[in-house]
Amino acid sequence: MKERCVINAMYYCLRGDVGGQILVMNTGGYTLGHYSEYTSEMVWQRVVPASDRKSIEDWLGRHFPANPTPAVPHKRASTASA
Repeated sequence: MKERCVINAMYYCLRGDVGGQILVMNTGGYTLGHYSEYTSEMVWQRVVPASDRKSIEDWLGRHFPANPTPAVPHKRASTASA
């Protein structure tokens, strides 16, 4: 089982299978939405009260600030001499 981070008494989060994805769940185990660690964007999949949404988004922003994906250096194609 993945490690849980408790947001408050009703909600918690854990890392998703996709890199940089953090799932927000309630104590009943329902996935409420997912947060991108790379862009700091939250996508809600279920209805959550506005005050709870705001506090969850603020908590995620503090604990998982935007961290753009690191640039992968391009490998140069080796040129063969004839």
